[in-house]
Amino acid sequence: MTSRILVMAVLVAVATVAGCSGGTEPASPATTASFVPSASPTATSGETALDAGGSDDDTHEELAPEPTSAGPLNAELMPEPEVLGPKWTFDVVDGDPHDEGFVSNDAATHQRDPADVAMLSVPFGCEQRTATELLATHVLDATYTDGSQRAVALRMRFDTAETAARFLSARHADLVACAAQKPAYDGRPTVSEVGRIDGATVSRRTEPGVPGHWAEAAVDVGGGDVVIVALPALSPGDTAALARRLEAAAI
Repeated sequence: MTSRILVMAVLVAVATVAGCSGGTEPASPATTASFVPSASPTATSGETALDAGGSDDDTHEELAPEPTSAGPLNAELMPEPEVLGPKWTFDVVDGDPHDEGFVSNDAATHQRDPADVAMLSVPFGCEQRTATELLATHVLDATYTDGSQRAVALRMRFDTAETAARFLSARHADLVACAAQKPAYDGRPTVSEVGRIDGATVSRRTEPGVPGHWAEAAVDVGGGDVVIVALPALSPGDTAALARRLEAAAI
């Protein structure tokens, strides 16, 4: 299993989302830490904020394509592209082990390592990381494109609905705490904004030295499953709308 880029998903604004319909919980003014280096949020990068990948020239020959399903999770359980918004379609990411550190499976879905996803669910540099201790039993991701940018959705299957709810609650608290930290070296917070839209957590993540941001929406879709979607450069209002669409489309 390779460490493909989580964006994590691959998250947006309480203060700015407060003007949208639905309840929000404003967080402290954002001042945060750093995040692992990765590419800027463009389709050409092949990566998202919810992924962290790399390659090892000594071991790339051993890499195999990732499975297109993860236990009981398959492509039919991933959000449809229209849930993300107009023009979005599923995207098959080409994988060159020399460059990206993974081998393409010729599909839009990829099995993920639950431990890797847990670690990446809260940005590196955040001092409070309680959610990273709550591992899913299976994780599947799907990649999307609108022709110029990429997005990622993760579906995490926990052992019980209670564990899924604990993960979302702990992650929300971790992001709020991270938003109160000092800025990263480039003067920008890693988690600049975080809040709630109905039952979903919406937030915004940046990377030091990398222009732009990633907006993320995390939703409990029932049955012990959590879905996190990360899109580049999404406005607070559009992120709030995305969270509501994810909740309405929960399957």
